[in-house]
Amino acid sequence: MRLEALAALSEVDLNVLLVEAKGRGRKPDQDMEDRLVMDSIRKVKCPNLLAINKIDLLKNKQMILPVMQAYQQTELFEEMIPISALNGDGVEQLLAAIESRLEVGPQYFPLDMLTDQPERILTAEFIREQVIRNTKQEIPFATAVEVISFEDIEDRDLVEIHAVIYIERKSQKGILIGKGGQKLKTIGSLARKSIERMLACQVFLDLRVKVKADWSKTQRGLRSVGFEQK
Repeated sequence: MRLEALAALSEVDLNVLLVEAKGRGRKPDQDMEDRLVMDSIRKVKCPNLLAINKIDLLKNKQMILPVMQAYQQTELFEEMIPISALNGDGVEQLLAAIESRLEVGPQYFPLDMLTDQPERILTAEFIREQVIRNTKQEIPFATAVEVISFEDIEDRDLVEIHAVIYIERKSQKGILIGKGGQKLKTIGSLARKSIERMLACQVFLDLRVKVKADWSKTQRGLRSVGFEQK
C-alpha cells in the first residue's frame, strides 16, 4: 500500500501532508515514517501544503507553535494550516489554499455527471462506510468489501446484491457481526438505504464476513478498496 501511494506522487499537481497537532514531541527528521514522507515529497517538483489536524484537542492553542516550527525547518511547505476536521475550523482556509495552487484544467465529464465509478464500486464503498461508522476504533480501517454478485431483477424492480466483508483477524469477526448478528444487520440496513437512493429502486442486500489474513498485502485486496497496480 505504501508503494502504491509513493508511485502516485509522480502524477500529482499538489501535495497536502496531514499531521496531528497533539503529541508531536519529535522533529520530523527524527521519526522514521515522517522522514520517509519528507524524502519522497522532496523529490517531486510541485507545491506542498501542511495541514495540522485535531487542533480542537489542544488545551492551549500555543501548543501548535513547536509543531509548525519543526515542519518549517524542513523548508518543504509553502503554507501550514491548522485545522479541525471534526468541527470545521480552518477547513475553508485549507480548501482555498489548495484551489489557489491548482490550474484550471479541461472539463472531462458532463456537468450533470456525478461520478465515473461503476455502481458495483459505489455499492462496496457504501457498505465499507457503514462498517467504519458502526465499529469505530474496534475494527481497523483496513477493511475490504467485495461485491460478489449484482443482479437487476427487472420484473420486480429489485436489485439483488451479495457482498463479502473481508477482515484480517478472527477476533474481529465477532465484533463485526455483533451479538445475535445485530451489528451486521445494522450495517446492512444503513448501507442498503444508501444503495437504494443511488439506484432509485428496492435492494436486497446479503452480507457475509470472511477472515482473510493479510489481504491488504495482496494486489487483489488492494484493488478491492480502490488501489490499482502501477
